Amino acid sequence: MTFAPSFRASTGRSNICRVTRSEAIAFLKKYTRQEDEKILDLLFENSTMKTSTDGVIKEQWVVDALAMTAKMSPEYNQFKPNDLFVDQFFPVTVN
Repeated sequence: MTFAPSFRASTGRSNICRVTRSEAIAFLKKYTRQEDEKILDLLFENSTMKTSTDGVIKEQWVVDALAMTAKMSPEYNQFKPNDLFVDQFFPVTVN
């Protein structure tokens, strides 16, 4: 799993791709300010552990995420997956 640079800063680890479950839960607790251990476990299992480790994003994931979000905020119905998703990698040079 990969975490944001803030995780590296908070743990002092240079290799942020290899962390223990307890370290990940501690980070989620700090990041989300969630205190309920059951919710943190669910977040870890259903989000963190299902995050792509190779950067691949599947179109169906975008379709599902938009559908779920639109249930809570109908204005998201205006977005189409093809407007937000490409299945090709385009390298970018940063100056």
